[in-house]
Amino acid sequence: MNLKRLLVAALAAVALHANAFVGNYDEGSFTYNSGKQFVVADVFNFQLTSPSSLRTTLEITKSNGLLGLGLFDALDNSLIGSFFLSGPQGATTTRSFANLSTGSYYYGVLGGFLPKGSYTLHSSATAVPEPAALGLALLSVGALGLALRRKKASQSV
Repeated sequence: MNLKRLLVAALAAVALHANAFVGNYDEGSFTYNSGKQFVVADVFNFQLTSPSSLRTTLEITKSNGLLGLGLFDALDNSLIGSFFLSGPQGATTTRSFANLSTGSYYYGVLGGFLPKGSYTLHSSATAVPEPAALGLALLSVGALGLALRRKKASQSV
């Protein structure tokens, strides 16, 4: 019974020590540098205004740490993808999330450091051309090629 109370008290102390951060961003491109902390429980909300791909980099910038990052669709809280990072200061990992549609998303970062540590999250969004725009571009290049061919043929006559 005493062990159970001690465990609950220890978990409550860790939870109270967590510096939860909630950030709201207009687009999927941003950089966040955390302060020194033991426990990480951060959320980063953002909008994609056009179909995009995300490139996400997570780096431990101070101390030894273990971090997990998940990308979620904010509409139904479904997990799109995730990755983990553990190691000493300077450990880095990058992951790409391709073909995301227009809408609301969020990153969730959970983990901890021993002793207190920090991390950097960098997210960059790149617009993915829509199929109709790509088709129109190819049609334009084809029309230019045909016009050049006709011009060349008329000059040689």
